[in-house]
Amino acid sequence: ALSEDGTMLAVALCHMDAGEQGRAVIFQCRDDGSLEYLSMVATGISPEMIVFDERESLLLTADRGGDPAADRVSADSEDSGEKSGEKGDGAVRDLSGRGGGSVTAVDITAVRQASLSQDDLPGFSSGAAVITDFSAFDDPEIRSRLLQARIIGEKDEKPSEKFRPECITVSGGQAYVTLKGIDAMALFDLGEKRFTGILPMDPEL
Repeated sequence: ALSEDGTMLAVALCHMDAGEQGRAVIFQCRDDGSLEYLSMVATGISPEMIVFDERESLLLTADRGGDPAADRVSADSEDSGEKSGEKGDGAVRDLSGRGGGSVTAVDITAVRQASLSQDDLPGFSSGAAVITDFSAFDDPEIRSRLLQARIIGEKDEKPSEKFRPECITVSGGQAYVTLKGIDAMALFDLGEKRFTGILPMDPEL
């Protein structure tokens, strides 16, 4: 993603391990066309898309989450007492417990301040990002409404595991996030850095 004023370039990177957090790498664009490394920030798992907000105060990533099949295999292995080879049992529990999708909001001001505090190469801005998942939608009453709107197919489905962001765009103080394989769009408040609703996109509703 290139900022509208052309001063920053941001790149989303997925981890080689599908169950590990990704990274957003931020560069300063120099007048001569070259890039200067600014900082790196942790995102959710597998950032699918990266954009700046309209004020260029936030950088947002739509994080797809881990592979659902891999999550199930890891959970089954943990239940049966099996271990994941060299990674050990702890890695199995870690993967199966946080495979859902999320949106990461990176504070650009915090990134710049962190980079200025470095004497040499700018480092890792650990406190600049807020990662928001869909666990708030796991509430039984909310799940019931999602079921009625045909956004989820079964009453026991957990949005925190099923909702996997794919694309993200920004208008005003809100981001709109499409969900992979679901006829719905998640609404994300940029000021509060939280999801405020799910908008059905089924033409029959």
